[in-house]
Amino acid sequence: MSPEVWHDAIPRIQAVATQLRIPFAMPNEDAGPRPQPPAPWVQIEVAAAGAGPLQIGYDAWEEKGQIFVVLMVPIGGGLLPFLEMRMTFSYAFRGINTVVGLTTPGLTYSDDQSFDPLDLSNKVEGVYLRLPLIVRYLFQTKLVAPSP
Repeated sequence: MSPEVWHDAIPRIQAVATQLRIPFAMPNEDAGPRPQPPAPWVQIEVAAAGAGPLQIGYDAWEEKGQIFVVLMVPIGGGLLPFLEMRMTFSYAFRGINTVVGLTTPGLTYSDDQSFDPLDLSNKVEGVYLRLPLIVRYLFQTKLVAPSP
C-alpha cells in the first residue's frame, strides 16, 4: 500500500471508530491491551494487490489494493448492532470520489465493497468473531525522474 493511500484511509477509519467509541488496532503497532469482552474493537488490515504501468511507455502507474476494516464481535453479543457499525465504516468510503477534494489526488475507492460472511468457525481467542468490510481502491501516480 502506498503511503498516500494510508494517509487518506486511516483517518477515515479512526474518525468512525472515535464516533462509535470503539478501540482500533493499527497494523504492526502496539495500541496497548485490547478491551475485555464483551466490548467490540476494530482491527485494520491493508494489502496492495499489485502495481504496474497503465500502458507500455506511459509514465503513470496504477496500484490496486484492499483495506480490511474488521469488527471483532464478541461471541454471544448478537449481530444487528455490529452490522450497523460495519455499515457506518462502509459509508466513510462511499460516494466520495465524485466530490472534488475529498480524496487524495489519484486515489479512487471502488464503489463495490465486500462484506465477508460472519464465519462462526473463525473465532479469535475464543471470545471474538471477525466481521470484515473490504474496501477496494485504485491509486494512480506519475513516475518522477530521479534526482541527478
